[in-house]
Amino acid sequence: IYFTDEYGGWNRVASKPRRPLGSVVLGREGQGSELLADCSRFLGAEPWYAARGIPYRRGYLLHGPPGTGKTSLVAALAGELQLPIYVVSLSSARLTDDSFAEALAGAARRCVLLLEDADAAFAGRQAVAGAAGGGLTFSGLLNGIDGVAAQEGRLLFLTTNHVDRLDEALLRPGRVDVRVPFERCGGEQLRRYLRHFYGEGSDAAAEELCGCVPPGSLSVAQLQGALMLAPHDPRAGVEAVREMLASQAGTSSGMASEKGREDAS
Repeated sequence: IYFTDEYGGWNRVASKPRRPLGSVVLGREGQGSELLADCSRFLGAEPWYAARGIPYRRGYLLHGPPGTGKTSLVAALAGELQLPIYVVSLSSARLTDDSFAEALAGAARRCVLLLEDADAAFAGRQAVAGAAGGGLTFSGLLNGIDGVAAQEGRLLFLTTNHVDRLDEALLRPGRVDVRVPFERCGGEQLRRYLRHFYGEGSDAAAEELCGCVPPGSLSVAQLQGALMLAPHDPRAGVEAVREMLASQAGTSSGMASEKGREDAS
């Protein structure tokens, strides 16, 4: 895993064991395998692109609330494809048009290029106050992705928590070819995650979990955090989830009461 520096170079920051794709439990069963197949097809299709004069690029937009598995999916796909990950935080105050272009040009030709937190850097075409330092412009971002000097042959992943804040110019086909929505856990995803976490014999606990968790109330990260309190006991894990939900409900109620008092005053 490599992160860009302020000069447009790359620093190797970590090396991790490959993560099995099956360890990322997405909202729809089989979704991860479909994305892996799409990536594999692209990586083997360079002659097809060249014969038709089509830029050899493939872009993926992963969008949804924090903690729903966007970065985990990228890591798992990179592991399955045996590719390094080159990460650029678009909200970094150190980025400029030049350093961004240099970084992309200096990444490995075959890699996963991950551009994180686009909505934290740009609202539409305007730089978010305090982000991107005013150095990386929207046109610089677009040119780096698919301008005349942009490199080809990489898998580009763009992540955002708020897709509605992004300008359509960034999301047009050729820059973003596949959109993957991420949501907070629903019933079937809860079942599959609990079975993955605890293994065989957890079906009863999975059904109990589905009965106590309102759809869309928990991210995968929150669910995992609660289950880690009882990593070997499914029923105790479900109880930990119940307690977390109750705590969240109490916090929300307290905030609403406080707001009501402020409005009244």
